[in-house]
Amino acid sequence: MALWAFDGSFEGLLSTYAEIFQRQETPDDVVVQGEGSQGTLFSPAFVPSDEKKAEAFARAVRRRLGDRTFDTVMVAFLSERPRMAWHLWRYLDLGRREGPAFFLQRGDPRVSSVHLARRAVLREVHRLSGLARFEPLQGVLYAPLAPRYDVLELLGPLFIPRLSGERWMLHDVGRGKAVCGEGGELRGVEAPRRALKVVSEGERDYRRLWQRYFEIITVEHRRNSRLQKHFIPERYWKFLTEKALEPEAFSPGPP
Repeated sequence: MALWAFDGSFEGLLSTYAEIFQRQETPDDVVVQGEGSQGTLFSPAFVPSDEKKAEAFARAVRRRLGDRTFDTVMVAFLSERPRMAWHLWRYLDLGRREGPAFFLQRGDPRVSSVHLARRAVLREVHRLSGLARFEPLQGVLYAPLAPRYDVLELLGPLFIPRLSGERWMLHDVGRGKAVCGEGGELRGVEAPRRALKVVSEGERDYRRLWQRYFEIITVEHRRNSRLQKHFIPERYWKFLTEKALEPEAFSPGPP
């Protein structure tokens, strides 16, 4: 049984694929080191991440199958879906056999599984690009997020033109990582697995005003919670100012 393992990074995955192709082997599975191989009689062959090997493999995929295929692989990988490394291997192996036109074989599960993962990731990026809520935090505009997929590297560039004159941070609370932007440049940093809660009194006042406005403009007889949850699922509400209502948010009395 041919099992292969990598370190969990995209660079490590490409390094592993390069090694498999070089040896002309057909793997039974490709897993993250320490995951997915419990209960088997064989230890997976671990391939360390190799920047040069990964870059060479990426160039080969782009040359033979096109930029669109490589970008699809990169985006689908961010979905972190079960056995995604294995699905991506089958996807690229089909491309190697069929040529660039394999991309259009959407009825083939080797293609559809990857395309569905890509679509899910891009949908998450689209939603969060409009749902990220920034607040001042020690001279930085800070937005905590809890994305279903590992989307920061796709989401961050969307805010460069929007916040060109600001210092800002997008914080993936669940994964303990963040991207920081300043002067048109992005950099990734480690961050705690919890949202930072340092909020100035001025920011609290703005929150109360926004929350009050949100309540006032609501037309009660047209309230449709089911439709609202369809467009903005509840899993996003935790970090939405208009949804994460504080007990002291509303003062008594008429608007």
